[in-house]
Amino acid sequence: TRGSNPGSQAWERSNHTGGSAWWGHCQAWAAASVLEPEPKAVTKEGIQFRQDDVEGMLIETYTSPAYRMWGLECNGCAEGSPAYRDVTPAVFDSVMREQMGEKRNNVVLDMDPGTPVWNYPAYAYDRSSVVYRGVETVTMRVTISVPRVNISGNDPDTVTYTYTLRDGTDGQWIDGSVTDHPDFLWVINGRTGSGGSNANPKVLYSIVKEIAR
Repeated sequence: TRGSNPGSQAWERSNHTGGSAWWGHCQAWAAASVLEPEPKAVTKEGIQFRQDDVEGMLIETYTSPAYRMWGLECNGCAEGSPAYRDVTPAVFDSVMREQMGEKRNNVVLDMDPGTPVWNYPAYAYDRSSVVYRGVETVTMRVTISVPRVNISGNDPDTVTYTYTLRDGTDGQWIDGSVTDHPDFLWVINGRTGSGGSNANPKVLYSIVKEIAR
């Protein structure tokens, strides 16, 4: 409709391919899941776009979202290292209670404490605990959204984390959460952050929104 080929497909093939060297756009999917209403299948200019097609194009425009982050990203870190042990239980508990419990923000979790990054948006939690001799033992059940194709609506899952808290300390992950806890947490502040080198510059948000309407 603009009279020329923007080159978006060629850019994607040159920058976002390579099998295991480029796993996906989970940070973009998580951000778009939080900030965009779910699109529907649509036909524009005689072209049929499935719901998944429109979702995919919207996700591409969120590849470099603006965010606030807690914790260190583990990139080749050893198990038990500071980058592997965080995000600490004290920070995790505080962020979930403040950002989601009080401010009603979605919190995105990188759910693998090791090098792989698997971002999932969380939208609810249930917290229970017992206190004994100054130590609080906490069970946190977090409801996340799982990416799916060929479905409409949300597909939820629940992950459970257990840890202890003591005033003035970082807390400790316990039981299965020692090796299965978030690597880092983040809250989305907007669609595009500074830089954005991973985003496809040929996919324009304004045009995608024309299709999505």
